[in-house]
Amino acid sequence: MGKKSKDRSTANTSESTNDSNIKPVVKRVFIKNAETGYLYELLTHKKDPNFCFLRSGNSYQKFKTATINQGIVFGNWIDPNEHEIRSFIKKEDQYMLELRCKLVNRVLFAQLLLEIDDELKKDFHDDKYFRGILERSEKQCTRIINENMTKMYGANAEVLFTFLESIQRVGKKLSSRLPHEFMYFEKAIDMCIENPEAFTPDAVEIMKLDTKKD
Repeated sequence: MGKKSKDRSTANTSESTNDSNIKPVVKRVFIKNAETGYLYELLTHKKDPNFCFLRSGNSYQKFKTATINQGIVFGNWIDPNEHEIRSFIKKEDQYMLELRCKLVNRVLFAQLLLEIDDELKKDFHDDKYFRGILERSEKQCTRIINENMTKMYGANAEVLFTFLESIQRVGKKLSSRLPHEFMYFEKAIDMCIENPEAFTPDAVEIMKLDTKKD
């Protein structure tokens, strides 16, 4: 018997968690560590088939494909049963839903900061120091928006653009209101959550992008 493979990867962290390197598969594949009992989703590397990823939550561990295959032969990695797979999928899907909600919140607040900073730059036109702070903040907020939107919607540019346009409109509306009005917005949001059918449109129009070059 060979030496049991560990659950940890020594790969470069930034590449291991880069979504652009992860190739989606039609059929989801899961493997179980025979020693720890932990389940992982097995994902192939988009650019290099010699490597793969083991995903659990938002953690992506990079391994050589040969190492995983060897571990399967030696019995270090085994097939989980159907009950374990269903339980894993349910837990992971709920986690990813909550993660996406956090990303949406981050995008919303970053967009809100951008809207407010645009107004403040007009008010502090002659204050170079404060304008410099606002401009650095704008760069960070823009980076946050771009990175998180890509994580949520990947290469679907039309959905991405439609959602971002919606976020921008919400940001403009919120940034134009006085602070004491936010308590009323909270009540309105609670009403929407309690009775979503009354506030949800029948359909959302996805904006079509003009990809034609002049």
